[in-house]
Amino acid sequence: MNIQTDPSRGSLSYQSSPVRLEPVPPIDSVYYEKRVLSQIAPDSPTAEGCQVYLSTHDPENSCRYFRWEYTETWEIQIPYNVPNNRCWVTENSHKINIISTLPLAESVVERYPINFITNSTDRLKIKYSIVVDQYSINEAEYEYWFKLQNIVEKVGSLYDIVPASFPNNITCVEKPDEHVLGYFSVSAVKSKRIFINEYFRGMPNMYRDCENVRYSISDSIPDLNKWAWIIITDPPFIIVTYFRGCADCTERGVITRPDFWPNY
Repeated sequence: MNIQTDPSRGSLSYQSSPVRLEPVPPIDSVYYEKRVLSQIAPDSPTAEGCQVYLSTHDPENSCRYFRWEYTETWEIQIPYNVPNNRCWVTENSHKINIISTLPLAESVVERYPINFITNSTDRLKIKYSIVVDQYSINEAEYEYWFKLQNIVEKVGSLYDIVPASFPNNITCVEKPDEHVLGYFSVSAVKSKRIFINEYFRGMPNMYRDCENVRYSISDSIPDLNKWAWIIITDPPFIIVTYFRGCADCTERGVITRPDFWPNY
């Protein structure tokens, strides 16, 4: 890998050491289990979260170091008759998910907890999907991610990391003593997607504070469709919200249904 920086900021060349493309086995399964969350008080309603697991193996035992990324997509629906009331939200993973099967006789991963979904968001309210990407990495890259994982857990942010605190495989041609933050990797990828469409207790109502002000239908509403939006028309009254997300779901997501999303 070779990279040339912007000449206007002082052109520098960076290159990586050779990296072998590692084969990767398919994911055996991605599945989930409900989890009862701790209650605030003994008489409070029971809430449920969702633990997503992954299982995989390499029958050839050639892949001993795994890394995973995932992307979440979930459907949201505003409970008012507004133009954009159904959207889809997508977020990429921000966690480092790695494992080594080197201590095991066979390269088998069972019930790896890839993601836990709490009831602090509305991900599980309607329909949720997660696609997991599986990569095969070598020992050097595993050490890179392992040390990065430990440092992030201690300092709390990737941006607080001191570059010299963990290894890499990239060097600056003009400044060989410069420690570069990053690691160049190549790998095949295998993916698996699941959908979760089940009732979970204790899901939050994201729209409980939407109905802010009641007006007469003949009133002039200041800053309409700028700082105020009509969400209910019930003559002779209308109800206005001052939160755009209560009247337009594109504040959080997109109205275009993903290609992989099942039709109703």
